[in-house]
Amino acid sequence: MKSQTSEQIIIKVLDIHRQLKVLRSLKPRQQTNKLFGELVALTRFSRESVINRVLADERIIEIQPSLHRICSLGEFELEKYWCAKILKSKHPAIELENFPYYKNYDELTNLEYYSLKSTGEREIKNVLFIGSGPMPLTSILFAKNFHLRVGNVEIDKEACDLSRTLAARIGLADMLTFYNTDILNFSRIGEYDVVCVGALVGLNNKEKSAVISHVRSHMKEGALVVVRTAHYLRTLLYPQVDPDLFEGLTPHLVIQPLNEVVNSVLIAEKPIRSFMEHVVIEDKTNKNTFRDFKHFALSFIKEIYHYEYNPLWHSDIDRAGEVYDTPISNVFVAYKDGEAIATLAIRPYDREYRELKKRYNSKDTAGVWRFFVAKPYRNKGLEELLHAKAEAFCRAAGFNMIYAHDQKDISGAIKKYIDLGYRIVHEDQDTLGTVHIEKIIAQ
Repeated sequence: MKSQTSEQIIIKVLDIHRQLKVLRSLKPRQQTNKLFGELVALTRFSRESVINRVLADERIIEIQPSLHRICSLGEFELEKYWCAKILKSKHPAIELENFPYYKNYDELTNLEYYSLKSTGEREIKNVLFIGSGPMPLTSILFAKNFHLRVGNVEIDKEACDLSRTLAARIGLADMLTFYNTDILNFSRIGEYDVVCVGALVGLNNKEKSAVISHVRSHMKEGALVVVRTAHYLRTLLYPQVDPDLFEGLTPHLVIQPLNEVVNSVLIAEKPIRSFMEHVVIEDKTNKNTFRDFKHFALSFIKEIYHYEYNPLWHSDIDRAGEVYDTPISNVFVAYKDGEAIATLAIRPYDREYRELKKRYNSKDTAGVWRFFVAKPYRNKGLEELLHAKAEAFCRAAGFNMIYAHDQKDISGAIKKYIDLGYRIVHEDQDTLGTVHIEKIIAQ
C-alpha cells in the first residue's frame, strides 16, 4: 500500500465508486462486502503528501458527495442485516460481538469516554446519541461498559424500531431510550450531559451546521458535544466537519486515530455563562414591559414590604402605561431566561416633602421608583447594570440629579443606593424610617 502513487489510489477509488454506484442493492453480500472492504483498506494509507494529492484531485472531489451517500446507505444496510441476525440468535449478546466492526466501535467508545472524562471534573450520567441507526452499538457499549443511560434519536422509523427491540433483547431496555424523530424537532437536548453527533448525521456542511446549531442552542451550559468526523483519506468514507461550525462552543479535544479506528472525534463544551450574560434589560419600548413591571413590582412589595395592594400607594404601578410612558419617564425590567427578576422606574421628581421642598424640582431632578431586585439575584452586578441604564436615560432626558427614598429597616435597601454613589440627605423620624438619598449626575 505504501508504494502506491496518488494516481493509483485515485484510479482504485474511482473504480470502487463506479462499481458500488451501479449495484441494485447495498445489502451485505460477497461483492458489496468486498468493495467496501477495499475502500476501507485504501483509507488507511498514511503518507501525507500522497493523501493531499488524492484529496485535491478534481475527480475525487466530484465523487465525494456520492461516495458519502453510498457509504451511509451501505452502513445502514449492514446494521439492519446484523440487527436481524442478532435478534434471531439464541445468544444475542454473543452474536453482537461477531459484528464485523465491533472491535472498532469498542475502541472508539473507550476513546470517547475517557477523552470526555479528561475534560475536567464533571459528572457524566446520561448521553444523547444522534443518528443511532438500526444497531445502536455505540449506545450499547456506553451502557454496558460505563453504565450510562443513553437517549437515541433516529429519524428512520424502521431503524428506531429495530434498535429498540435489540436493546430489549440484550437486556438494556432500562438503559437505552429511543426517539423516532428528526433531531431538529427534538427539544429535550438540555436533559443530557453529553450529546454525540454520529458521523453520517448531515452529509454536507449545510446539514451539519443545522444540526450542530440546534444542539448548541438547546444543550445545557457545561454539557459536552462529541462530533464524529474523519481525517486524511478516511474523508472518503465520512464527511469532514468544518471547525467553524463550532462557533459558540469551547473546543477541548481533536482526536485523530491512526489505528483501526476510522472516525476522528471533536469534543467541545457549551460554556457556562456568567450570571449577567443571562440578563436582558428592556424598557418601555418593549410592549410587554409595563405588564411585567406591574406583576413583578406588586409581588415584590407583598413579599418584601408585607404590604397588600393599596391604590393610594401603588397607583403608579397599576397605571404604569400612563405614568411612565412619557418622553422623560421610563420603566426598566431585567429578565433572566425570560423571567422578570428586577425593576426600576424613572419619572420627574413629584414629591412634596417639607424638608426637601427647596432642594428638588421636576425639571432638574428625576425620581427613582420601584427599584426592586429579587432576592436570588442581588449583589451579582444587576443593581449596577440596571441603574446605569436608568442613569443614562436621565442624562439624555436633561436631568442633573436623581432622587430616591427607601426604608432603613429593609435589609440592604439603603446600602444598595450608597454603593451606587448616592448620599443620604435626610432621615424621617417616623414609623417607616424613610431615608431620602440623592445622586448628582450633571457632567
